[in-house]
Amino acid sequence: MTHSRKKVLDMLAEGTINSAEAEGLLDQLNAGGTERHSDNGASAGAAGNGVPTHLYIKTEPKGDALETEEPVDVRIPLVLARAGMKLGLLIPEILALSLENHGVGIDLNSLDQSNLEELVDSLSKSPMVIDTEQVNLRIYCK
Repeated sequence: MTHSRKKVLDMLAEGTINSAEAEGLLDQLNAGGTERHSDNGASAGAAGNGVPTHLYIKTEPKGDALETEEPVDVRIPLVLARAGMKLGLLIPEILALSLENHGVGIDLNSLDQSNLEELVDSLSKSPMVIDTEQVNLRIYCK
């Protein structure tokens, strides 16, 4: 089972999405967003043709925050977002709070399809990098 399919089933089990939404997402995955796995188990997706397949959000605590903050490494399959899933539902609440605490107020639930494609295009060309005294934050698409 691919990571994307497992994520859809986990969201269904948690009640984040209903069965109709899960079916739509799984159909979308079957239609063209299927993942291939390389020998090391990493998802290759459609990256071979230059189309970004995932949104990455990574934080690296530094300074005093090393003792209190955990590093964050989130990979969100874009096929879920393109199928109509709200990105905010896929991002752990603790990460959203951490982003907000560091002055990054991004409402990922307000993105529509055209905004999403613009965001993906921008982040695949130039990652968003925020460097504060407490954390390095990097958001990009690949």
